[in-house]
Amino acid sequence: MDRAQKQESIESLKSVFADAGAVVVTHYMGLTVAEMTDLRLRLRKDGA
Repeated sequence: MDRAQKQESIESLKSVFADAGAVVVTHYMGLTVAEMTDLRLRLRKDGA
């Protein structure tokens, strides 16, 4: 990813974060791919 692409990504994220009511950043460790997939599906179902 070159500098221009990074800047474009940052600008895109800035607008997403500005419109969000809350932002949660996490680092998942110890989950299998299946567990992570299940977690994502359940979060989406609950509107996250």
